[in-house]
Amino acid sequence: MTTSPALLRIPEACLRAACCRSFLYLRMADGSIESRKMGRSRRIVAASLEAWMANLPTVALNTTAPAEEL
Repeated sequence: MTTSPALLRIPEACLRAACCRSFLYLRMADGSIESRKMGRSRRIVAASLEAWMANLPTVALNTTAPAEEL
């Protein structure tokens, strides 16, 4: 049985959330995502990242509009 780490490095969190570093740092600054300091590095609390992603709004795609041609 494999378990996910409780704390993620910034690049790992970016991959998991499919976002860039600067966006992730903004979410940490506004308190949306929790982080912890480990020495000189910062780690993202995986549960906090997962909860933030689960609370993102869902948007329905408009399937009635014609596709644009190139």
